[in-house]
Amino acid sequence: MNQVPDRWRYYTPADELERRWKLVCAEMNKQNIDCLVINAYDNMLGGYLRWFTDIAIADYPVTALFHRSGDITVIGHGGASGNSVPPPMKRGDWSTPAVAMMPTLFYTERYVPDIIIKNLKDSGCKKVGYVALTTINSNIYKYMTEELSGVEFVDATDFVDHIKAVKGPWEIEGIKMVSDLHDKLVMALPSIIRPDKYEYEVTNDIRRLGADLGSECVINVSIGADPNKPHKMLLPWQYRRLQNGDKMFCLIEFNGPGGQYSEALRTVVLGEPPQDYVTAAADAESCLKMLISMMKPGVKCSDLFKANNEYLTALGYFPEERLFGHGQGYDMVERPALVPAETMSLVENMHLCVHPGAVNEKVMGFACSNFLITKDGCEQITKAPNGLVVC
Repeated sequence: MNQVPDRWRYYTPADELERRWKLVCAEMNKQNIDCLVINAYDNMLGGYLRWFTDIAIADYPVTALFHRSGDITVIGHGGASGNSVPPPMKRGDWSTPAVAMMPTLFYTERYVPDIIIKNLKDSGCKKVGYVALTTINSNIYKYMTEELSGVEFVDATDFVDHIKAVKGPWEIEGIKMVSDLHDKLVMALPSIIRPDKYEYEVTNDIRRLGADLGSECVINVSIGADPNKPHKMLLPWQYRRLQNGDKMFCLIEFNGPGGQYSEALRTVVLGEPPQDYVTAAADAESCLKMLISMMKPGVKCSDLFKANNEYLTALGYFPEERLFGHGQGYDMVERPALVPAETMSLVENMHLCVHPGAVNEKVMGFACSNFLITKDGCEQITKAPNGLVVC
């Protein structure tokens, strides 16, 4: 391993990367897979690449080839004579070719696939696994599968997910750090949110504080204030001036030093809170406590989804139609997801964010906390209290 430069704030140690590689290679050997293809195009949902390489995405897609021999090739944007990864940032003796690829310049669409095709041919690969097909650019998949007719392509995502979902000791340390960061942001909300500020000013203050506290990538602050019912609004539409009596939706999704994600979700009221909002926040919190009592190794995600909906609909709230909880790590949302389609059961050392919502046509209340699955149950690592935030 190369010596890690001083400018890294909180890098993944060599033994942690080697732990991951060893587990993946063991499964590749079982399935006789010669190489994995991994791609990422953003930081919020680009965690597979960082999990394998400790490389965070900037502005352009990056592709990695992970051979079971131990060789790694990382392909990214840059001049043809340069490197896709600055040499001091490489975590091994990697090949790091750069190409002047631009997603908006259609005539560059072969630049990355041509390198992949040559690499797989030169390595004599007979069986190649792709990881998270929905994150792989269509041009990569198209030319790779069309021009390597003698290679068997398989989906390797599921076995990678099962390894990635169970956190190692170093990852757990990072998860607790980013959870603490979100605790501090939640506790600071009453000092940030006040009448006469624009929504975007609130977002900017939260983003600035998160960066000061150590967030590597400030992904999302969704807020939306309204005198009747809050909304989820992203930055381009946050141009309403806050008023006393407003109800506000506030979702904060940052990563921390080292790249692990957490999140915080609360309903905020400016001024005296209406009783129905107090009740909704309390109902969401009581639903969360019910789910906590169920969360332990062996529990099916589909059973948690069913219990959440039965609990909230019995109180007069809408059923969840998306997801009310999910794993987190290098991806802001990763498996296991608390949805009916999830095939994973809970396993010790999984990290989950659980955020049930007591929502109907009149009111909106949330509880949101992060948990580590333990041997016999779960540990709540979020310390900031749930409930309504009154400003």
